[in-house]
Amino acid sequence: SFRSSLEAEFPSFDFVGKALDPDRYWSMVRAKARSCMGLRQLTTTSPFVVEVLDKVVAYAKENDIRVLFITTPWSEDLRQVCTEAEMDAFSSVMREFASSRSCEYVDFLRLHFDEGCWRDGNHLNCHGAKLFTQLVADEIKKRKWL
Repeated sequence: SFRSSLEAEFPSFDFVGKALDPDRYWSMVRAKARSCMGLRQLTTTSPFVVEVLDKVVAYAKENDIRVLFITTPWSEDLRQVCTEAEMDAFSSVMREFASSRSCEYVDFLRLHFDEGCWRDGNHLNCHGAKLFTQLVADEIKKRKWL
């Protein structure tokens, strides 16, 4: 099952929103981030994800739907385990991925949210999500998609 595969991949995570061993958790997060640092690596290590995204893009284009890829903000916790070069590489991967599929891309990776906007070290809470949703809506309006 999906849950058992997650438990195998993240054995120190309790699936209630907090890591049992923070050092090990962030080590795994960093390893995951580094595994996506190049388009070649992304397509090699995550062929299923790329295949699914390609199907979504194809469906959208067949139905005259514009596709906008975004990079969501990274928390201060995640920024502490990744270097600026790694963040740049991650953004570059996403930019190349979107461009190679004739899609648009907006990078919100370095957008700063106060600590009170985060549910945990990797996910926005309801307040943060509302703020971020408004920023995405503003970007769509700026591009005159509506």
